[in-house]
Amino acid sequence: MKTYNLHEPKIYKNHLLIIKKILRKNEISTFGNYPEKCAEKIKSLTNSRYVVLLGTGSSSLLAAFRSIGLKRDDLVITSNYTFIATINSIKISGGEPWIFDTQKDSYNLDLSLIEETLKRQTYKKGNYFYFKKNHKRIYSICPVYVNGKLQDYKKIYKIAKKYNLKIINDCAGSFLTLCKNSNLLRFSDITISSFNGNKSPSSGMGGCLISNNKNYYLYSKNFSNNFSIKKKYLHTDYGFNIRMTNLHSALLYSELKSIKNTIKKKSMITSYYKSFIKENKRVKLLLPDSKNEVLWINKLIFLKDNDAKKMIIFLKKNNIRTDNFWITMNQQPFLKKKILFEKESSNNSENFSKKVVPLPSSPFLEKKDIRNISNLINKFFN
Repeated sequence: MKTYNLHEPKIYKNHLLIIKKILRKNEISTFGNYPEKCAEKIKSLTNSRYVVLLGTGSSSLLAAFRSIGLKRDDLVITSNYTFIATINSIKISGGEPWIFDTQKDSYNLDLSLIEETLKRQTYKKGNYFYFKKNHKRIYSICPVYVNGKLQDYKKIYKIAKKYNLKIINDCAGSFLTLCKNSNLLRFSDITISSFNGNKSPSSGMGGCLISNNKNYYLYSKNFSNNFSIKKKYLHTDYGFNIRMTNLHSALLYSELKSIKNTIKKKSMITSYYKSFIKENKRVKLLLPDSKNEVLWINKLIFLKDNDAKKMIIFLKKNNIRTDNFWITMNQQPFLKKKILFEKESSNNSENFSKKVVPLPSSPFLEKKDIRNISNLINKFFN
């Protein structure tokens, strides 16, 4: 049986043509017009006003937290079930992650727990709310939109408005869903996404920051260019050179031009898995909750984590390169004494993470590929 990776890009003829064009012009650095062309395309796809192309999804998060004016020791509410870049960007920006659990058997933040905690454990001083235990200002909330799944962003907005919180949406793996549901952007200050080699669409390496706020846009744009905004080698603030290169932007542009086809293909892959995997009481297939969700990676959700472990071993033996998706933040050894975990956090998300088995979801997979993989899954239960 052929080997299947979880998610990988494929180089098509149009990719090669555009790369050859860039190489002939010797525009492989940040010089060139493709970052701007990509930004315009993303604005059109997401119905947004401002877009900044950056080197990675991680650097997009860093620029986002710097842009909103996060101060040293400010608290940022975020999820226990996320990639480490969410936490790193908050810490490097000077803030303190305040980590909350997810709902049971879900990727999504437990908003009821957040509301109850904010009600019981905070006090208001001036325009802001502070945590009673350490008197730190609560400044932002960063919901993580995992895998293309939506959260109750209107309720998040309601909480943020009540407690005067800036909203940073971490949609690193949810760009396709952003294209289907641009309303999400209206209920946030900044939204970021990733175009890493394992994402759809992909530029090999890259990310973007999307906002309807001109001030956040200008700050992040200047921050990503070392604040060199008046004269070459004359700088006005601290920053980094974290812009996306023209070469990577060219790759991304060719992907963005065929985004509708990518969305169609990804939806078909989910549909094939649904059709081929037989119903079983021990496991369920992660499915979109609405037509506005496009899954980045398809996943099996087991009732028991031991079954998930066995499935991973079984699939690996049969050339399916899968593994546990993420390790939750409360299980990261270096974070245990450095980060604020809400007391009731870490149960649902930790348990859920052990029950998840990702499935191959590259956008170029054909119906026969999904049938082969599904047949293996069905064989596991026989």
